[in-house]
Amino acid sequence: MPQVILTKIAALLAIAPSLIAALPATSTPAALSCPVSDGQAYTIGADTYNIQCGTDYYGGDLAISWETSLENCIATCESTTGCIVVSYNGAACYMKNRNEGPQTNANIWSATKVIACPETDGTTYTAKDGSAYKIECSADRYGSDIGIAWVSDFPSCIESCEETDGCVDVSYRFGSPGPCYMKNSYEQVVRTDSGVWGAYRLDETTPTTQ
Repeated sequence: MPQVILTKIAALLAIAPSLIAALPATSTPAALSCPVSDGQAYTIGADTYNIQCGTDYYGGDLAISWETSLENCIATCESTTGCIVVSYNGAACYMKNRNEGPQTNANIWSATKVIACPETDGTTYTAKDGSAYKIECSADRYGSDIGIAWVSDFPSCIESCEETDGCVDVSYRFGSPGPCYMKNSYEQVVRTDSGVWGAYRLDETTPTTQ
C-alpha cells in the first residue's frame, strides 16, 4: 500500500474520537413513572393526557385491560371509543368515559385526556356509543335547556348529554366541577363567551352559525 494512503488513514484514525464526540447525542424518552411524572403532559398521536400520580377516578367505567405500563394503558384508551380517563394500578387499566373528579389513592396512577381550545375548535369528538359532536370554542347556544350536570371536564359534559334523552347540544363552563348545560336544540343564536365551550351532535341537520 502506498505510503501516502497509509499516512491519510493514520490521520483519520487520529481524529476519529473527536468526530464521534461531536455527533449530536440521541435521547430515549423517559418512561412514565411516579412520582417523577406527576403533572406531566404525555402526547400520543394528536392527543395529550395529563399524568396524575396517587390519583384515582371512580365511576364511568368503560372497559378494563391488562397492561405492563402506563404508556400501554394510555395507548389502549386512545384506541377505545369514548375513553377519556384511565386509572392504572400496575396491571389493570381501567378505562372511563367520564371524569367525576379525582380521588386520592397512593396505589393508582391516572391520566386524563385534554381537550383544549382553541386548538380543538371545529374538530369532532366521538362519544362512547359512536355519536359525533362538533366542538365550538367560546360558543354558547343560549336557551333550550333541558338539564344541568356538574362535571370536571368537557368530555364528561358531552357524555352526560349523550346519556340524556333529547340532548343534542351542550354549553360547558369550567369548574371543579363546572356546570354542563344540556339542550334539546342547537338552532339558537350563538353567543360568544370565552368561558364557555360548546358542542353539538352531528346529524342530518346543520345548526345555525349566527
